[in-house]
Amino acid sequence: MPANVKKEVIKSLLSEQGHLCAYCMSRIDENEGKHKTTIEHCLPQAATSEKERLNYRNMVAVCWGNRDAHSNEDKSCDVKRGSLKDTQQNMKKINVFDGTTLSDIKYSSDGTIYSDDKDLDEDLNLRLNLNCEARRLKEKVNRALYRTNRNEKSL
Repeated sequence: MPANVKKEVIKSLLSEQGHLCAYCMSRIDENEGKHKTTIEHCLPQAATSEKERLNYRNMVAVCWGNRDAHSNEDKSCDVKRGSLKDTQQNMKKINVFDGTTLSDIKYSSDGTIYSDDKDLDEDLNLRLNLNCEARRLKEKVNRALYRTNRNEKSL
């Protein structure tokens, strides 16, 4: 995809997604700064035709996922998925185009993201690595839960 087209596709995806990563819900800026974004092809490019690779409905914007980390244990989102063996990359439950699994995602008091559903929990932790320490997502979730709880008490 030419760079100018890719930039426009990313801009459109971010607008539709409220500037949030399709996997970890981290805020993504449009700029090329610290919080870059990339396009995730939900059906892997290697398994699709050229026409399908360019299908906008197969794309979502995702965060940088700590791409520069030296260890795969410090990567998340699509970067973590891409570091796995081909047989482990496919999601068992999560489908970013179908929000029905969102109600099964839970947050513990320390910000850990999990699910009682074994397959969904495997997607969250093995494939997306959303609880990795390097990304500090647990800490961010914990702060958000604390603010929400505090605001509810003040009402």
